Amino acid sequence: PLGVGGQDAELQEVVLAPHSLLVIYTDGLIEARGTDLDQGMLRLARELRHPEHPLDRVCDDLLAHLMPEVADDDVAVLLARALPR
Repeated sequence: PLGVGGQDAELQEVVLAPHSLLVIYTDGLIEARGTDLDQGMLRLARELRHPEHPLDRVCDDLLAHLMPEVADDDVAVLLARALPR
């Protein structure tokens, strides 16, 4: 998980298709007190229906639709798009 310290990190290599969208986030984006984590994951998946949109628009939409009015936790989101070779 993004932002969790005290754990050994392992190098991972993943091959992504060109133009794939990589979304890395903290649990504060999808989880809040009294909400179900699985429901948060489903909401995230719904918000990522248009990965072809510009990254700033995808990020703005994610934050507008997923982040609670009053966040219980820090929220961090990192978006990256795989470039064609």
